[in-house]
Amino acid sequence: MARRALVIGSQTYDLKGVVSDARGLSSVLQARGFEVDLRVGQDATREGILEGYHRLIRSCSAGDCAVVYFSGHGGRVRDPEYRPDGRPRLSSHEQFIVPEDFQFSREGDFRGITALELSALQARLTALTREVTVILDCCFAACMSRASGIRAKALSDTPYGWIAAHLESLRERGVAPASLHVEGNPHAVRMVASGVDETAFEYLTARGVWVGAMTDALLAALDEAGQLPVSWELLGRRVRERVISMFPFQRPELEGPVQRIALALGEVASSPGLPYFGREGRHFLRGGRLHGVNVGDEYLVMPFPASRADPAHGLARASVIHVDTGSCEVRLETSNRTLELTPGSPAFLVRAAGRKRSVQVIDDGAEGSLAGALRIRLEASGLVRPAPEGGGEPSLATVSLGTSFIEVRDRDGCRVAYPLQAEPGAVGQVVHGLETLARAQALRELESGPGADTLEDRMCVEWGVVEGSKSRRLSGERRLLEPGERVYVRLVNDGPERLFASVFDIGVGGRITLLNRSQPSGMLIEPGGDGWVGMRCGQDLVGIELRWPDAVPADAPGLESLVVIISDRPQDLRLLETGGLRPRASSPRSQLQSLLELIAWGGGRDLRPLEEDSPVRYMVRHLEFMLQCPTRPVPA
Repeated sequence: MARRALVIGSQTYDLKGVVSDARGLSSVLQARGFEVDLRVGQDATREGILEGYHRLIRSCSAGDCAVVYFSGHGGRVRDPEYRPDGRPRLSSHEQFIVPEDFQFSREGDFRGITALELSALQARLTALTREVTVILDCCFAACMSRASGIRAKALSDTPYGWIAAHLESLRERGVAPASLHVEGNPHAVRMVASGVDETAFEYLTARGVWVGAMTDALLAALDEAGQLPVSWELLGRRVRERVISMFPFQRPELEGPVQRIALALGEVASSPGLPYFGREGRHFLRGGRLHGVNVGDEYLVMPFPASRADPAHGLARASVIHVDTGSCEVRLETSNRTLELTPGSPAFLVRAAGRKRSVQVIDDGAEGSLAGALRIRLEASGLVRPAPEGGGEPSLATVSLGTSFIEVRDRDGCRVAYPLQAEPGAVGQVVHGLETLARAQALRELESGPGADTLEDRMCVEWGVVEGSKSRRLSGERRLLEPGERVYVRLVNDGPERLFASVFDIGVGGRITLLNRSQPSGMLIEPGGDGWVGMRCGQDLVGIELRWPDAVPADAPGLESLVVIISDRPQDLRLLETGGLRPRASSPRSQLQSLLELIAWGGGRDLRPLEEDSPVRYMVRHLEFMLQCPTRPVPA
């Protein structure tokens, strides 16, 4: 297994910290055993960058660990003729990075490197090795594979026609192959400095050195972690909070298989935690009503890079005293380690005050110890509990304990998993599956924001199936769809403000999956614009394929739901994602992040104040259909 990295620093126009950033990351990578191809100055032209990427691709093979890093300007140019006319279009803008020779661009010779080209190169790299990480420290970095002491890393005055002609040439030459993924490359971890419409910054440090905000935070987090195996998920949250604490409107994003160990091979199973941040002497967690956080919930704040609650090393116990849409205020019971509380310190739920779903337990002859172990685990769960004796309330599911097997059925009497052996080791799997059903039911019941959180309904939500390359809209009564059919969602913003949309699929069996994975804090939909789920990068509408889960018996058609959450500010809602009933490993989860915590757990930039006190307004749409079970039973 080899470790290889392409590190690019394109210090164009007024940027000052790019070369420093590139050399700093190169040193860290070399210390971790990477062979680094460092390209700065005249080695970071368009031709030089592409040659370096091709060289990396040629040198990699299965199992190698590969890293691609770019620091410099990013550009985003609007198509002046764009109209949301119903034709599938990935975006109203085109994005690109800016090489050293970009200033020599002219009509017919565009020297930028577009998001489409970066995605195609990334796809070629992941076809050779799945251990790929891409880091982009530039403006408008999401969806692409830096005032006194502050400089923006944005460039947006390029004629759109130059880019359009360049993209058409790429397509004619087959640079955009049909193998590009619908919603981001699932084999690559991608860390980007800012959202699709946001600016990234560099700044002058107290020691008199210019640095990129995200790169500086990344290097600091890696130094904190040392040799510990830290997941990209945990590292990314630390980086984001460090950046937000300095620049409230730059939000680094992370997507892909984020449970992977940063700059190494393997994965780290971690519990979903909420990042801590402080403001004006008050204490907050970045999770709120949309994440399922409730007043009275209790969290244990741990030192970075802890991946789970450990009372022996906790920094403080945090009790939730107020919940907003995307954050919550907490009261701290501190230890003598309080001074170690810093932005991004992870907080893990230790007691949930929210509603628990009732589960009926039927003992059909199992050993008494098994029934007792199940009841203890149910009582300890933050999402489910044993049904009270005598009934009187609807149950989420029924668990039948037999002499040989344990069986779980939903409220409609359908099996949601194949029977498990009646042994103590199965109890944890059963409770995990019940918690999956509870999260799914809570998300299905999620309503639009109340009061000050209300978002005016100005979003047209269309959905349907893709037949060939054409869309067929569905509406009206609940439809029966077949496995293998492909669905799409189209969102049209008829209002006057920018909106952000996250689309979740609740599959048969309760698994929750975020569909807009390439923009994990919500797809930006501009006034008069639209957004599509099921669009291949830069190409045609292909849809999201419906599949019957392997872990669910094919006894009868199952309910499947699409939940669309629309907000007026970007919100990372991945905390809602869940695994199946019989998990192989912890799956990545994330943060609109307050109501959803309860569900999960019972150009240039001005230095403006953090606006956490203003409510995040949101609305929710639910789309439901029945998925036909396969004609033959799915094997256990």
